[in-house]
Order: sequence, then structure tokens, then C-alpha cells
Amino acid sequence: MTNIEKIKQLAGAVDADLQEDVESVILNAGKYVAAVTTMECASLNLQNRKGEDYRSEVSRTDTARSRAHNAFIDSVNFANKLADSFGTEKIYTGGPERRDYGDFAFAIVKEIYDNRQ
Repeated sequence: MTNIEKIKQLAGAVDADLQEDVESVILNAGKYVAAVTTMECASLNLQNRKGEDYRSEVSRTDTARSRAHNAFIDSVNFANKLADSFGTEKIYTGGPERRDYGDFAFAIVKEIYDNRQ
């Protein structure tokens, strides 16, 4: 079963008032991948920032990335608790490391992209 299929299965199993929480896994995955892209672009320094301006921009985008990552991790963990409660397959079975969650976020976004209509 694909990641999206697991998420859809969970969304179909939970009460209507929890479906938005399940959907947030996909939305937060996209926000995290976008935040990583923004931070990496700042690190590339294509605008040729200098000194404090450069450090400030990298710090700002890194903070945004970290917040997006935390939101994604929280949404995945909550969805997995829902899966346990509603007797469906967990959407995430990877490791506890933040990088593992990040890879999962990218896998969701890639799956959405690859199957777009």
C-alpha cells in the first residue's frame, strides 16, 4: 500500500471531525519540503548576501524549516495514534530520527507529484 493509500484509508476510517487532521499530514509534508528548498536556496546565497545579512537570512529560513518539520512530525505522530485507535495501518513506520521523518515527507510529496492529474 502506498503512503497516500494509507493516508486515504485512515481518513476514511476516522470520524469526520478528524479528517482534517489526517489531511494535514500531506499538507505539512509539502510545507516542510518547501521550507527545506527555501533554506537551501538561502544557503546557496544566489543573491550574494554578505555578513550579517547572509547569516540572518539563513537563520530565518532554518527556523522556518525547523518549525515546518516539527509540525509535520506532530501531524504524523497524531495520525499514527489515530490509526491505532481506529484499527488501520500506521501511515509511518520509519525510524525516530528527524531525517527519517524528512525523507517520509519528501516521499509523500513525490508520490503526490508523480500521480498528479
